[in-house]
Amino acid sequence: MDLGVVVLMDVDREDCLDLKRYLLSLKPRPSNTKFRIAVEELESWFLADRDAIRRAFPRARLDRIPNGPPDQVIGAWECLARVLRMDPAKVTGVEKTEWAQAIAPHLDLDNPPSPSLRAFIEGLRRMLETPTV
Repeated sequence: MDLGVVVLMDVDREDCLDLKRYLLSLKPRPSNTKFRIAVEELESWFLADRDAIRRAFPRARLDRIPNGPPDQVIGAWECLARVLRMDPAKVTGVEKTEWAQAIAPHLDLDNPPSPSLRAFIEGLRRMLETPTV
């Protein structure tokens, strides 16, 4: 059985193309390695899908999500904290994990509004459809 490796990283404030070039330059690595980048932060995927947030957290303040292109919210996790009526200064990794567990099952994976989530899903599909040699 051939296995693949998927590396998912938050790009934060780095240039995503520079980061991708760097990752691709790393050797040695398994031949079937795919690098995918969550532009800005993984929480950008959640902010882009307002319906998923609403379904997971019916009392969320969706009006606190800035209008604009998905994946362009600077400080995405802090923004998501405010949407979920939390003080970002008091948020730990535990809360972030709970957000992911609650919101992720509701994400629209067929037509994701986040371009970086769409690229991640398309990369996984290609990886699963393409036999490795």
